[in-house]
Amino acid sequence: MKHLSYIFLIALFSLLSFSINAESKNDKATRKALEKLQEAKEDSIDCAKALEAVNKMEFAFMAERISFRANSAMVNDNMNFLATNGENAMLQIVPFMAGFDGINLKGRVTKSNVTLSKKGNTQISIDIFGTTLNARAMITLYKGSNQAMVVIMPNFRSGETTMYGKIFPINIFNEFEDALRY
Repeated sequence: MKHLSYIFLIALFSLLSFSINAESKNDKATRKALEKLQEAKEDSIDCAKALEAVNKMEFAFMAERISFRANSAMVNDNMNFLATNGENAMLQIVPFMAGFDGINLKGRVTKSNVTLSKKGNTQISIDIFGTTLNARAMITLYKGSNQAMVVIMPNFRSGETTMYGKIFPINIFNEFEDALRY
């Protein structure tokens, strides 16, 4: 009789722990779903801000990764950027590997074009004319986020440089606004 009551108690505790585990799994799934919804909401807000900044030509692209001639490196985003404020632009890429001298260009946006691709990505083409260097920046702002890819094509040097990062409105970076004023 004692053994039967122990077996009954063990079975009862097993059922209780199973139901608690099932509830905690449901809680985890609900929590993950809520986190995904929150992240999607934040991405759509960031995308809307980035699109508005691009259309006004008042944005800062902060590079997280740079590729040059089949070499790629993670970089410091506050040192590798493309910023525009109306007709003024500033491009800086610090040397990140042997054979790459970097780019430092401060100039005027002489030509810009914003289009929407068939996939919903925003394509931006910017020609920057500086005193020592001219370059074209081809920017792809991915649909639904502020993630972007920028291909830099200098006019006086061969070799494209591709940067991957995020686009932000220029007004959140006081140092860019000040640096872009002549």
